[in-house]
Amino acid sequence: MNRQDRRALNRSRPIYRPRRPSYMLTRQREMRHCDVIFPHTILIGMGYPRSHTVIAGEPGFYHCHSRCVRRSWLCGNDPVTGKNFDHRRTWIEQRLLDLANSFAVALYAWAVMDNHCHVILAVDPRLPRQWSDEDVASRWSRLCASHRKGFPDPESRSRQQREAELLGNPERLETIRQRLGCVSWFNRYLKEAIAREANAEDGCSGHFWDSRFGCQVLLDERAILTCMAYVDLNPIRAGAAISLADSRFTSIQHRLEALGENAIDPDEQLGPVAGSAGIPGPEITLRSYIELVDWTGRQHREGKRGAIDSDSPHVLARLRAPPDTWVTLTTNLFSFFRVAVGSRSRLNAFARRLSRSRIRGMRVAW
Repeated sequence: MNRQDRRALNRSRPIYRPRRPSYMLTRQREMRHCDVIFPHTILIGMGYPRSHTVIAGEPGFYHCHSRCVRRSWLCGNDPVTGKNFDHRRTWIEQRLLDLANSFAVALYAWAVMDNHCHVILAVDPRLPRQWSDEDVASRWSRLCASHRKGFPDPESRSRQQREAELLGNPERLETIRQRLGCVSWFNRYLKEAIAREANAEDGCSGHFWDSRFGCQVLLDERAILTCMAYVDLNPIRAGAAISLADSRFTSIQHRLEALGENAIDPDEQLGPVAGSAGIPGPEITLRSYIELVDWTGRQHREGKRGAIDSDSPHVLARLRAPPDTWVTLTTNLFSFFRVAVGSRSRLNAFARRLSRSRIRGMRVAW
């Protein structure tokens, strides 16, 4: 076969067009059908700009979540090396409580799992404006003057020296005042400290956390309680615990332990576990919240490994939340909501504010 025959044969062959990867097809179906959820697909796509979730200068409630790099079990039993890293979950829990005492943040719920963690927090960027210069310098120096393993102070300066330098630099102090009311800076100091300590322990370098943290804005009381229940039930749904009291490294276990020690009144309004943001929280008592989470955990859902070993609580009637919808959302939160969680009217208002026609979750919101 000569050259001309080969060219003619090549022209007659159909053009090869490679098939698009399955995740791209999944993304196209999502965009075409909006809120139609395909149960056996993994949602992969472009993330939302942080400015769509966190409005600068405005207080709010947020659900933040982070995963270990490559979803490795870097905070639990590593099936590859056989090592146990449960002590790192203690690091994360303690670090959360430490940061709440420095930032304008109130911690309402958290769950530290083997390869990811969830945090529900309230942030008020206006609160640092009410703090004195000395208080701002003291809070920031407490964050930056740590000598813990893996998170050293490279300049070896004392905390008093740092405070004096900050008080002598008004421009720097104003920048720090803004950072103490910022969700992103809170997560940065949480993730950086844990990554440095873990890398120092392993004798390696590189990423410990997978990309940036995820963040959902919680628009109303029902959204806050839905996400809090979702977070507190994470160990039970994953089969890592059989009761709320056995759910290690969670805020619900922390609340139950405080109740057992008579440190808090169960009939008081549900408040933060640590920190203060000056934003009113859900208007239910701690007793009602525990009953709500306990009832939700007893509802078994297909595809979830665990449930607590059932009449719906009265708080659901006050929230006007259908029991079936409540259980579905607290079990598969990320399947229905992405950038924001709330009622249909709140999601519509949030979409208009961002000049968008709709926000994911409008069809399932009550």
